[in-house]
Amino acid sequence: MYLDNYGEYSIRAKKKFRFDWEGGLSELKKKYTSVELQHKALEWR
Repeated sequence: MYLDNYGEYSIRAKKKFRFDWEGGLSELKKKYTSVELQHKALEWR
């Protein structure tokens, strides 16, 4: 069981993290503080 989970994790871990979302909320930074954005993110879930 453990080796199955480890093997699955190591396969997924090889994918590189993408930053294509970076700057996606830049228009909101004038409207909200970082704390307010954290609260909004919880509402949007």
